[in-house]
Amino acid sequence: MPKTIINKNLSDKAKLALLNLKQNGVIANRLRAIISAHKHGVNKVSDVLDIDRTSIFRWAKRLDNKGFDSLKNSAKHKDGIKLKIYHKENIKKWITNNPNITRQEVVQKLKDEFDLKISISTARRAMKSCGFSYITPRQNHYKQDKDDGVKFKKNSN
Repeated sequence: MPKTIINKNLSDKAKLALLNLKQNGVIANRLRAIISAHKHGVNKVSDVLDIDRTSIFRWAKRLDNKGFDSLKNSAKHKDGIKLKIYHKENIKKWITNNPNITRQEVVQKLKDEFDLKISISTARRAMKSCGFSYITPRQNHYKQDKDDGVKFKKNSN
């Protein structure tokens, strides 16, 4: 068997950590992958679990160096979600002051005032979570006669 970072000692370490986790969670799945890689080989495990073999090696290296807590998924942002409550309060205030504000303008204001970069879709979700909906007008057909529409509106009342 070729020399690898995954040895009997590391496999036993993973089994012990797995017992402490009560067989569930992301960490448990990663530990199971390490244990299986020791028994059956990394290539076979990566094929069966449909994960890249470098992920298994990366998990094994983290487990060996930093312990099983290092196998947890780390948060993308230091303190949770990107848009905080005070950001959403400002968005609500901007929409109340200017109901015709666009998503691009919300993104730009957040960037200017808070140095916060978000996508347009995130701005739309934030506007929706504040209780507002982003409504776009229907497009008019290029052959449509605008005078007919005005006459129809007058006659329908």
